[in-house]
Amino acid sequence: MPDQVAVVGFDNMFAGRITRQQLTTIEQDVQGLGAQAAAMVIHMIDGGKPKSKVLPTRLIARETA
Repeated sequence: MPDQVAVVGFDNMFAGRITRQQLTTIEQDVQGLGAQAAAMVIHMIDGGKPKSKVLPTRLIARETA
């Protein structure tokens, strides 16, 4: 099956590193994500228009992809 299906997570949880086959994942700065979300909410509460922001991510290739 590993030659037919690739599995990728999107959180880099600790559990993905300790399983029998380590999970390939996308890592993102969760604290930075929360800070940006809070700043955007405050901006909109103050009357600002919604805006978008792309935050950096990193692929961590392990055994499942």
